[in-house]
Amino acid sequence: PRSTLFPYTTLFRSQMDLRTHDQATYNFDVRSIAVPASLQVVQVDPSRVSLSWRPRVQREVSVRVELLGRPKRGLEARVLDVSGERSLVVSGPPDQVERASTQYTHEASIVGLGAGTHQVQAALKPLADHLSYVTSAAPAQARIEVRSASVSDDRGP
Repeated sequence: PRSTLFPYTTLFRSQMDLRTHDQATYNFDVRSIAVPASLQVVQVDPSRVSLSWRPRVQREVSVRVELLGRPKRGLEARVLDVSGERSLVVSGPPDQVERASTQYTHEASIVGLGAGTHQVQAALKPLADHLSYVTSAAPAQARIEVRSASVSDDRGP
């Protein structure tokens, strides 16, 4: 009975990738909706939705490694370079792609690092809604220099 199943309607969400669908409407096929084996979809309401497609553009964005914490006392750290993918290509609606100039990583911990050059790896943060990677989204790798806080030069922060 409907009253028995009604509480479960919010427990299961189904996401469908319609990027390759080129029609102005989409008719739901109950067989295409993934649910646990113990359930069966018998009806989708509404069974049809109208779609409007926004044009998609691509843009190359730089990758920036975010650091977490501080090295040992009296030392400072800076990113020397990002190896591997220094930039990525993202795709999406023009207004959102225009705002995407840098893709940040999750924070890479430098807590307690001693002086010297270190290699860190950090996964990319998720993209904003409606954006997708055109190129690989592998974790970023960066060389970190940890040195005395009193050393300064013209190379910037």
